[in-house]
Amino acid sequence: MVATVAAQGWAAVATGGATLLAPTERRALAPVDRLAEERVIREFFAGSITRERTRRLLDLVRQWQPDLLVRDEMDFAGAVAAEAHGIPHAGVVVIAAGGLVRPDVVGEPLAELRAEYGLDPSDTLSMLHRYLTIVPAPPSYRDPLDLLPVTAHHVRPAALELLRKQDRRIGSGVPPVRPTVYFTPGTIFHQESGDLFPG
Repeated sequence: MVATVAAQGWAAVATGGATLLAPTERRALAPVDRLAEERVIREFFAGSITRERTRRLLDLVRQWQPDLLVRDEMDFAGAVAAEAHGIPHAGVVVIAAGGLVRPDVVGEPLAELRAEYGLDPSDTLSMLHRYLTIVPAPPSYRDPLDLLPVTAHHVRPAALELLRKQDRRIGSGVPPVRPTVYFTPGTIFHQESGDLFPG
């Protein structure tokens, strides 16, 4: 994705191996399997991907010397690299309902990695929400059994603000704007959804 991001005018650096399928690949829709999802989170997201990305992010943080690191909530490497360098980091919630970033799922691999970088392994889960957690979804979307931390702040995504501005035009004599739905199943699901969504 580096070339795609750079083509939009952003500086982009590869910090991990290939984690996405080829853009044209589509796999069959798999049945819901919570245990399989948790295993993927544990072994790959909190395991091998985090281990690889942490090494690369440490070098990048050393070079850039940022004042803050902003990361996706599933980017555990960003949190470890920031803590190893002693800089604050903010997490952005990407799974509105929650339920996957639990001690029994990510605790062990993250504790091991923290220890390797001289960080307290018992401080694993609090690390993820130590400074700021940005939640671009209404509070009602969250599973009440997976409470957000006190550092959580709900925000309204910019795409919704644009729609609200368009709605105001309706009473001003300007023709109504066609209703728009912003729908994202994430970075991987669309490639594992069979023919559920047209390509």
